[in-house]
Amino acid sequence: MATRNTELAALQADPVIGARAQGLKASGIILFATALYTMLGTEAAADKIRICKLPPRAQVDPTLSSVVGDGIATTATLDVGDDDDEGVGAAADPDRYADGLDVAAAGVDLFSAIAAAARLTPYVTSKECWLEATFATLVTPVLGKKLQFRIAYVVVA
Repeated sequence: MATRNTELAALQADPVIGARAQGLKASGIILFATALYTMLGTEAAADKIRICKLPPRAQVDPTLSSVVGDGIATTATLDVGDDDDEGVGAAADPDRYADGLDVAAAGVDLFSAIAAAARLTPYVTSKECWLEATFATLVTPVLGKKLQFRIAYVVVA
């Protein structure tokens, strides 16, 4: 029976201190941003909601992030991304953290329920940027209904 290593385990097993993994991969302080949005009833598909500002070097954890709604529309699909467009190969990505969340009905939608780029390849912001939700689809929005965003992130040293 063979024993195989993940990338992290291989770095942790390296006897050379300088070659070891960053502490962030094995531990780190998780920060949470909680933001409430109240529907105006006039929103439309492609409209954006600014959730919060992310600091430079922020790495959002889609597995620990979610949005809770209370029945905001008859049909509503939401993407969550950022407007970070600096750094090597960086481009604003409207669905970097969540792609196609069905938020129409009341309930909790975990970003990890749907595949998104940052789940497999974690992304670190290069500058202060906006975390944004975009309505991919939206039919009959309901005035006064709410979306509560809970965003987990760490700041990479």
